[in-house]
Amino acid sequence: MAAMVTVGVNLLWLVPGVVGGSEEYTLRLLGALDQLGADDLWLRLYGSPDLFEAHPYLARQFETRVSPVRSGSKGVRIGAENSWLAAVSRHDDLVHHAGGVVPLVRSQTSVVTIHDLQPLEMPENFSALKQRWLGTMVPRSVRAARLVLCPSEFTAGTITGLLGVPVERVRVVHHGHEPTRPGVLDDDADAALRARYGRYLL
Repeated sequence: MAAMVTVGVNLLWLVPGVVGGSEEYTLRLLGALDQLGADDLWLRLYGSPDLFEAHPYLARQFETRVSPVRSGSKGVRIGAENSWLAAVSRHDDLVHHAGGVVPLVRSQTSVVTIHDLQPLEMPENFSALKQRWLGTMVPRSVRAARLVLCPSEFTAGTITGLLGVPVERVRVVHHGHEPTRPGVLDDDADAALRARYGRYLL
């Protein structure tokens, strides 16, 4: 029997209802991991009180550690990542930083998910402060991480091309999709809409 591996998941960045598609992606990925029921993997989630209040099922599915700070101030969250998180995750085998940034202070091997490189490729869409922060931290994070995860081959290509990350350190973990779930288009419904309207946007 394989030894149990404990993976901490840094969700301090996840401000419920604010971070957009990356919230949906991350929560669905966690749900899929829970459904796998791997007996050699233990996930421990680190997040704000706001996160676990907005998604109470997380505490039923996983071990959770609630940070002493709420998710309101970005500066406070960054401080918690570099102090509280580093301390409480020191016994994990690995920490997955699911929000694109590996903290400066960390106690374990890191994996990072980069959702996209918009702050580097389209800096005009971000405040000057956010441009400077992510322009410094994203390249530093991909260098610090053992593996870099991303949701598409396109993003993988920009990570290797723009940031010079070796291909063997980048893994694509696609967005999940449940075509038979009520309210989600299946292939027949998609084909019918395309036949009637051509291109469409939901």
